[in-house]
Amino acid sequence: MQAQVTWTSSQADNFGVTGPLSSLPAAQVISSTNTAPFEAEPPQNAAANNGAQDIALQSTHISMPVVADLSTFSGIGLGTIGFSEMAYPSDVNGAVGSTQYVQWVNLAFAVFRKSDHAMVLGPLTGNTLFQSLGDHPCAHNNDGDPIVQYDKLNNRWILMQISHSNHNTQGYWQCVAVSQTSDATGMYNGL
Repeated sequence: MQAQVTWTSSQADNFGVTGPLSSLPAAQVISSTNTAPFEAEPPQNAAANNGAQDIALQSTHISMPVVADLSTFSGIGLGTIGFSEMAYPSDVNGAVGSTQYVQWVNLAFAVFRKSDHAMVLGPLTGNTLFQSLGDHPCAHNNDGDPIVQYDKLNNRWILMQISHSNHNTQGYWQCVAVSQTSDATGMYNGL
């Protein structure tokens, strides 16, 4: 017997429009006291895996890239002015548009020009996109878990993150911002 799948949908409970993001100063991302890179510790004994050895466990790092990148550049991360990683492991997400690349790492995002890889906006805190919603959890909380998409058919950016900081009283929210044009540094509709 197959489980019944049910869907729930609802109208957006709020709506707002940002000013052009390019007119905002780069936000100060709160610095973390933990600046050491995160490294996961592999299990030390086979007993944790019911006696089986993990055949995928590697003891050395690859010294060279397996595939040569045709176009690379440094995104936001440790060493970027105004950015400090606050969550480990990093939750990196990004998308490529017609002329720009948008990268979102946990709690902050930035816009890069594809032609010369220059950062043209940011880093900005994720909840910057939702300030026009006023007294709303998406405007107050910057909880990360980002998703960045570029809609090639409509030439729009779709940027999302969750809000759950005060889950005991506010619940859980999916915060969605859709650009009004193909310019990721322009105005967004916040839902």
